Amino acid sequence: MSRQIWVRPFDKSKDLKSFRDWLMANRQYNQFDPDIFKYPSTKIFVAYDETGPLAFLSAFPAIILDAHAPKPGLSDLDMARCLKEIQHILVNKAHEHGIGQMYFVAEETIGEFAQHYGFKPVVRPMMNLKVADLEGGK
Repeated sequence: MSRQIWVRPFDKSKDLKSFRDWLMANRQYNQFDPDIFKYPSTKIFVAYDETGPLAFLSAFPAIILDAHAPKPGLSDLDMARCLKEIQHILVNKAHEHGIGQMYFVAEETIGEFAQHYGFKPVVRPMMNLKVADLEGGK
């Protein structure tokens, strides 16, 4: 029988020291961003077995802006105004839900606009998982 590994929520009183030590020991791999702990929605999960904790993983929801579809022929100025207004409501929703980050999947022109409104290029490798694809038959 294979060894069982379980997952539980982070317990600050017993996990904090190991979590800090392991974060620092793996800093060159995990690209740790301490700001994530300012987000009320951040959760930390602990993988463990009978010997104790094996790994920690922090997770938080983010708002992903995708599939920008302006009316054909819309002026650049009107497109910028639309994006600005949509960003305002999304920032409000982020505050309401304790979400600390937004990502904009954007081509170069939209990316340039987004940078004027606080977005920064993402230079980290990112992976995508569509949960629905985990179920067979697709």
